[in-house]
Amino acid sequence: MRHSCLRAVALSAAVLSALFMGGCGSSSLPAGPLGPPGNPSEECTPGRLAHAGTVGLINATNNSDGTLTVDAIDLAQQQGIKLVGAYLTPGAGEAGTWATFPPPAAQVSAYLDWSKRIPAVGAHVRPGETISITLGIEPTTTTGSSTSDVEVLYHDGGSRFELRTNLALKIKVPPARCF
Repeated sequence: MRHSCLRAVALSAAVLSALFMGGCGSSSLPAGPLGPPGNPSEECTPGRLAHAGTVGLINATNNSDGTLTVDAIDLAQQQGIKLVGAYLTPGAGEAGTWATFPPPAAQVSAYLDWSKRIPAVGAHVRPGETISITLGIEPTTTTGSSTSDVEVLYHDGGSRFELRTNLALKIKVPPARCF
């Protein structure tokens, strides 16, 4: 009896921790000064198991008078997909989609200043600054990998916010196809 109670307490703690620490998306933070979320769209890219690809199609501007700090990048309602990395670059260029992560620097540099990329988590976005967000995503199953949108969790001083983009992502592992 005592062991089952301890397991129940441990399981409850694990469930609560998962809910509060994220990993599955669906934050309940308010929208803030980083945006806009973009037009609703879906990006489908071919992929393969244990191999990350790049999706760099998100731009956002800090519309506040304060510096914002990125706390996390998360995939909302993810199924069979994981985030393996995220970078911010200054400016409104886009890295596009690539079969590798990180993407090939020479080609990406035609669209944005890839040499100025920094890890997204912990990055500071100055007032009025526009950034490009580049993600590394990987399928974890061959039967369908998707996320409803990308969440950027950030703070400005003591206030926490969320930018929930309108970009849904899908990865199709062959023989499945995007079209």
